[in-house]
Amino acid sequence: MSLDLTPITELDAINQMLRHIGVPSVDSVSSTDPYAVSARQILHEVSRAVQATGLECNTDTEYDLTRNVDNKIAVPTNALRIDCTSDSDLVARSGFFWDREDHTDVLDDDIEVTVVWFLDFEDLPDCARRYIAIKAGRMFQVNTVGSTELYKMTARDEQQAYEAFVEQQVEVGDYNLRNNTDMLDILR
Repeated sequence: MSLDLTPITELDAINQMLRHIGVPSVDSVSSTDPYAVSARQILHEVSRAVQATGLECNTDTEYDLTRNVDNKIAVPTNALRIDCTSDSDLVARSGFFWDREDHTDVLDDDIEVTVVWFLDFEDLPDCARRYIAIKAGRMFQVNTVGSTELYKMTARDEQQAYEAFVEQQVEVGDYNLRNNTDMLDILR
């Protein structure tokens, strides 16, 4: 038997969640099996929550958004969080950026933002996928079976996956205490 050496897929994650409660695997993420549907929903919710924190892989800084022919700027549909880096007081409203100072969605200029994107599960690094799958599996087990023993086992696995995930985020982000202005202020 040969093992697949590719990153965990959404189907792998769903089947892992199903195994946690002793339910047979499914062949497709679009399975209509009630347990599989529930597992996929929880996986999606956990993925959204983890990604909303802003990861190295789903955050773009100095990202330009341009006006359309009506001088409006649409809020990207897969944006979990957007922060305008310009001096303007813009917020998302009805699918467009709204200028709270001038009370309009018709803008004079394009804008630069920091945006946190909601990525498909397969577009995430494997370390993030693994953490999300284990966290979702624990939540799924609690909601479905409620076993204290399984909870303890999956909580330990989740903690280990979280630590590996954070380590990978730090490595990819090239964080360094010497060039972190907040840390330098504290050290001074």
